[in-house]
Amino acid sequence: MTLEEQFVNLADELIDTFHDAKNYGSLLQVEPANYDGLLDYMQQLLDEGCNNLFLSGWLQEVAERMPKLIRQGKLLSRKYWVSVTNPPYMGAGNMNPKLNAFVKKNYADYKSDMFSACIVRFTKMTEEKGFLGFLSPYVWMFISAYEKLRELFIQQKTIETLIQFEYSAFEEATVPICTFVLYNDHLNKKGVYFRLTEYKGGMEVQRKKMLEALASHNRKMYFEKAADDFQNIPGIPITFWLSDSIYSLYKHGSTYAAHSLSQVGSTLGKNDLFLRLWFEVDNNKKDKWVVTHKGGAFRKWNGNLSYVVNWEDNGRAVKEFGHATIRGEKNVFEKAITWTQLTAGSPSFREKQSGTFVESAACMCIPQSGHYEYDMALLNSKVANIIMNAMNATMHFQPGDIGRMPYIFISDYQENIKVIVQQNITLSKADWDSFETSWDFQTHPMLAASALDMAGLVTDSQPTLAERYEQFKDACEDRFDILQANEEELNRIFIDIYGLQDELTPDVAPKDVTVHRIFDSKDDVPADMQGSSYVLTKEAVAKSLLSYAMGCLFGRYSLDTPGLAYAGGDWDASKYTTFIPDDDNVVPITDEEYFDDDLPSFICAWLKKAFGRQHFEENLEFLTDALGTKGKTPKDKLRTYFLKQFYKDHCKTYQKRPIYWLFDSGKENGFKAFVYIHRWTRDTEGRVLLYLHKVQKKYETELRAIEMNLENLADKRRAAQLEKRKEHLQKQLAEVKDYDEMLDHMANEQLAMDLDDGVKVNYEKMQTDRDGVKYPILAKLK
Repeated sequence: MTLEEQFVNLADELIDTFHDAKNYGSLLQVEPANYDGLLDYMQQLLDEGCNNLFLSGWLQEVAERMPKLIRQGKLLSRKYWVSVTNPPYMGAGNMNPKLNAFVKKNYADYKSDMFSACIVRFTKMTEEKGFLGFLSPYVWMFISAYEKLRELFIQQKTIETLIQFEYSAFEEATVPICTFVLYNDHLNKKGVYFRLTEYKGGMEVQRKKMLEALASHNRKMYFEKAADDFQNIPGIPITFWLSDSIYSLYKHGSTYAAHSLSQVGSTLGKNDLFLRLWFEVDNNKKDKWVVTHKGGAFRKWNGNLSYVVNWEDNGRAVKEFGHATIRGEKNVFEKAITWTQLTAGSPSFREKQSGTFVESAACMCIPQSGHYEYDMALLNSKVANIIMNAMNATMHFQPGDIGRMPYIFISDYQENIKVIVQQNITLSKADWDSFETSWDFQTHPMLAASALDMAGLVTDSQPTLAERYEQFKDACEDRFDILQANEEELNRIFIDIYGLQDELTPDVAPKDVTVHRIFDSKDDVPADMQGSSYVLTKEAVAKSLLSYAMGCLFGRYSLDTPGLAYAGGDWDASKYTTFIPDDDNVVPITDEEYFDDDLPSFICAWLKKAFGRQHFEENLEFLTDALGTKGKTPKDKLRTYFLKQFYKDHCKTYQKRPIYWLFDSGKENGFKAFVYIHRWTRDTEGRVLLYLHKVQKKYETELRAIEMNLENLADKRRAAQLEKRKEHLQKQLAEVKDYDEMLDHMANEQLAMDLDDGVKVNYEKMQTDRDGVKYPILAKLK
């Protein structure tokens, strides 16, 4: 091959290599070549001319681009003693098809993200025994997808220094990042590591803490670790802050994966089609809807059971949809331990009873040794927490992260642990069942006779609501104290089993105990409970009691029947003796008492039946004072709450899937009325319309009376008051007239509701006519 041909071929190779350079960037792998010779040759041809027509045409085509490509080729083909970069972050799912294919082909072991592929590329661009500096997401330190990258660093390179920053320290974007320096060869030496994850406040705080750690070698921030130690742990996570004692556990024991069967929950393909909150659907269709674990908040031992899945005919609809992934179907209904996959803090483990399903937001493990309580206690212990957080410092806890934990079983402790865990489950379930969003809710705790007996408050005289509140608060405190003591005892046991007495204390912070405590106000919440999701106030307790009362008004609950009295199916009037529910499933609420059976009146009647007439006034005052709403009288305060606040609270409690719907004419509060969706019929909107017409007549009658009074009224102050009232009534009347047209139209549609469709679908359906036109007759979901 002539020199001329060699240079032409080299030029063509450069053009081909850089054809999609804007797409691939620095990932391009350019081989060293005589690029200076090519540039000189081309310049010579341009200066002296060329008699070869083919070569002359080629030269004209590439002459303008070639010098730039040659410079890029030289830059990317040479090696550097120092390489420093903040590589681009882009997951494989966000790459365009051409880039994705290129990365898979050329960086198969590092294809999860652009940054990992770029890091590997730069190690090849750096001289052996050179240095590399990177700023990157720190997910590569833990996640299984980056295990090959960790192997490269540990087995072929040397981590000289690494700083793990606080999760949101990078002000420009909320990306969990680290910065590190690699030596481009393997040395048997310790690296220096800094952990600044606990220090919030941005990069300036991180800078100061870094300098402090460097100067003081503070053991909470400064670590020296031999990289070879990481290889003792399955998956080679870069857990530099773990002690030698914990590393030694991996050298001599097995991991939890060898003693359990773990899996992520099933993906349904489209949750809106197949998942419902349990209180949305017809409660009689238990053969169709199966209780489902779907992650949830930080909560140990029991709870977070709000969903059901359509598993009729063994999940036929889910499977026929064609987009589901049913993981471990033969195991998914077994008794197991479950946890939330996505968590901002530590994972929490709960019982999964047999017959329940697990959706993909949750995971599950089945102890293969039969040590169910032992394993749950271990997973919820401080020992497991420190190790699991080290295995995965991201927000996702996968089965593999749990499986890598060292597992030590000592039978001498098993029976004691079993007793404690069973009590913890009972305590946690009792707390969960205290709220009506649990399907095992029986009655409001302030009505529970057994609790009153335990407190010694049952006498010939009915206790007041204030006394019942104090008793409920004490019962919650007792439950909290027992659970906290039990968890600390379990910590002592596992700290002893794992030999970590010098590193861990058994203490459990109050904010980490996952049953509720009650405080009279937010100002009474102590510092050690700040940030807990398990704080209740007197106001919250009062609102929960009114929510239960609302359920009694509609027949969902009964003062005579524990649990759900009616949530679909056939109505059984024999369940209601002490207090009779509303007969037409429409309870109005207006800013004046226009009806004998309006909502505040119903609540007062219910209070007398539920807690007796003896202390009615005192009980009503206690309840309405706790609400913190405005009003001259307790009943006015009650009216204000239901008029302005209740629906917002109800939507929050029921996760924007309310079961009591609010018909609402608008901001003037001209007309409002509640209905219970499980009692909805084709005539419900028509019955609401009748109440609307009654309110309209009340306004018209009052307006006429005001106008007559104003004609002969000499008192200017009183006249001004009446004029203001008149103006308000006129606005309300105009509002209800407009609302009348919309409600009348929808009432004539006589639409049927299918509870199985869920609140989200039905809420739109019941406000949309058969022509597809929406009439907003219901309050917006808040």
